[in-house]
Amino acid sequence: MCRDHIQELLRSPSTASFPPFRAEGVSIIDEGKGAYQVRGYVDAQNGFGATIRNDFRCHLLHVGAENWRHLSPASITSR
Repeated sequence: MCRDHIQELLRSPSTASFPPFRAEGVSIIDEGKGAYQVRGYVDAQNGFGATIRNDFRCHLLHVGAENWRHLSPASITSR
């Protein structure tokens, strides 16, 4: 769910490379009552074609089955 949203924020989404779900540098915080905060990084090309690492944060709410809702806009920052 976060990956799709984060890719929308990138200059070149087709170049995005995310780490494995449980990799070092990725954290999933259970905030209770179905709310989760996901923090991680993605490597993607910038407007000049250079691959850079970007940190992201995504705040989700599990609303049943495989349904999720964003609680706030995802954010992304370059390192």
